[in-house]
Amino acid sequence: MGVGWSPDGHRLASASNDGTIKAWDLETGKEAFSLHSNTGPAHSLALSGDGKRLFSGCWDGTIKVWDLDAGKEALSLRG
Repeated sequence: MGVGWSPDGHRLASASNDGTIKAWDLETGKEAFSLHSNTGPAHSLALSGDGKRLFSGCWDGTIKVWDLDAGKEALSLRG
């Protein structure tokens, strides 16, 4: 449903209808990690300038901040 690129061009993040968010290493073409949002599918994704955080916006109004180094959710905000 959503897609986002890191500013350095090294990672691509994609979101699917089942709430799964995957990040891909564009240099190797391999999956870097997979995260699951229990609030539903993300319609928008963005990566931080340093590539360490992923931001996802879900249809239910939830915004999540993901810590990519730890591979887990860092913060969840509900609008």
